[in-house]
Amino acid sequence: MSRFQSLVIVSHGRSGSKLLQGILNTAPGFLIRGENKSFLDGFQLAHRRLDRARNNPFTAESSSLTHAFYGIQEVDLADFLAGLAIITRNVLVPPDRRETVACYGYKEIRFPVDDPEFTDYMDFLRKVMPNLAIILNTRAHEGIAGSGWWSKRPTDKVIQSLADADAVRLNYVARNPGHTFHIRYEDVCAQGDRLRELFDFLGATFLPEPIAEMLATPHGRRRQDRDQDVPD
Repeated sequence: MSRFQSLVIVSHGRSGSKLLQGILNTAPGFLIRGENKSFLDGFQLAHRRLDRARNNPFTAESSSLTHAFYGIQEVDLADFLAGLAIITRNVLVPPDRRETVACYGYKEIRFPVDDPEFTDYMDFLRKVMPNLAIILNTRAHEGIAGSGWWSKRPTDKVIQSLADADAVRLNYVARNPGHTFHIRYEDVCAQGDRLRELFDFLGATFLPEPIAEMLATPHGRRRQDRDQDVPD
């Protein structure tokens, strides 16, 4: 049984996140989806705007029918988040699997790259995805820089931007050991202790044969996509 009810893989494009997603999906009760263009971004903005509206001194007397912000103080942000939690799970888990999925989630490469925006976004995700595990997936920056659409950009600038983003993410992991785990693409490919440690951290069942099959399965982009500047 999973220790966590939900999971997000935080990664960069061309870092092996699809492979990690596939490996985690070998665990019974796990359903980890692919990217969704970070669809929760808009909901974070909506939550922030509602919160600001409610906490604006001008709206303190908004109970009057003639007030421009009439009713804003009656908005329940806890209800907003509870409803959003249901929406998020329904987006990620189809009706026929809602009784059997113990841990659901997705992998994504579209996250804020600077603090405090990154930390704020992780905090928001933890409000709408229950008992959330945040898995940081990294890869040697030189390997990313030479792969896919990254290779069309100046290598030194790519490596610096990746290093800057990973520094923020690794700092978050260091500050939040209880619900975060860092694994490298190289560790995954090595099929060593670190991969098993990830499964132990999640409380997931490690099945060697399905994992070996997943590792042997090509996870590159489809041929028709390879010449397009489209992230994995």
